[in-house]
Amino acid sequence: QRAIEMVNVRLEALHLPGCDPKRRKSRVDTLRRSQIGPKIEELVLDSRKDGVEHSVLCGVEADKTYTGVGFVDITVSLDPGGRLRGRFTGRAVYVYHPEERDHQVGSETARADQISIVGMPRLDRVHAWRRQAAAGQVQARASRPTALVLGFIANNFLPSYSGVASDMAWDELCAGTYQAAIRLASSQPDIDVIIRPRLQEEPEVARLLRAQGALPVNLRIVAQGEVLPLLQASWVVCGHNTTVMLEALAAGKPVVVPDFGEMQNASFHGYNVELGNAVEHASSVDDLVERMRRHCLKPAPVNAELEPAAFAALAQWTGNPDGKASYRVRSLIRQELSRAA
Repeated sequence: QRAIEMVNVRLEALHLPGCDPKRRKSRVDTLRRSQIGPKIEELVLDSRKDGVEHSVLCGVEADKTYTGVGFVDITVSLDPGGRLRGRFTGRAVYVYHPEERDHQVGSETARADQISIVGMPRLDRVHAWRRQAAAGQVQARASRPTALVLGFIANNFLPSYSGVASDMAWDELCAGTYQAAIRLASSQPDIDVIIRPRLQEEPEVARLLRAQGALPVNLRIVAQGEVLPLLQASWVVCGHNTTVMLEALAAGKPVVVPDFGEMQNASFHGYNVELGNAVEHASSVDDLVERMRRHCLKPAPVNAELEPAAFAALAQWTGNPDGKASYRVRSLIRQELSRAA
């Protein structure tokens, strides 16, 4: 995993040794299903007496809304146990934001002169859609009020999520969020509530959801397919610790985060992505229901330009508040190719 973070384009197949096979297959299958997802190529393995070198071919296919980046061949050196061995031995590392660059320089993974900040390329198409929606060129939301709840499980990005023994869990936060989703759908039959879990977490999210009560007919779980059409259709988005919240901000949609239960426990501080004033913070289950209901009764306009708080959050966490990351990546790759020619 650290080697994947080192190359840091996050357009990769998780074929590294030690990666859980089920999680790896789920991730690779998800990427393969994505209309603009990366080409998944088999790793070329070449045995060495001092370890194994894994050559990873990464790339993104272009489409009419995603103007595309090229591909880059990146080699990382691992020891026989699959652990990162020494410094990055390639020429270039492309990262999302300055914080990631600083992590890599501070850990002596790569030198500062090897690292370029480009931002999250996949956000480009979301920025483009927002501007089209603001101009009236595409529909800005579904005709029927729709609340999109981004499903999560009790150990969402807590230590045990990465296999570290821990009894920490978002039990109250999980239960309260799913209670709110069911209450909203039950009390407002004219509002569609969509639960969007990560594909590999769908069974557990379904179990957690049903533990809070019977599911109304206007509430459904949608785990398959791309998330962008769901964001485009939504009138409001609710989520916790997922990059889809950042995509929702780029789409110009109001985002509400549950801010109760374990979120008020100091022991859990540092395990949550804090987006500040770019999002609304619901202080209770009742507050979460009311905030989602309010947005479904009176939708916020989708504006061509982002609010300052949303712009700042996207700059901090994705390095792409402007929708031009793919152009930056493409320019850098062309520079590399011209030097190699």
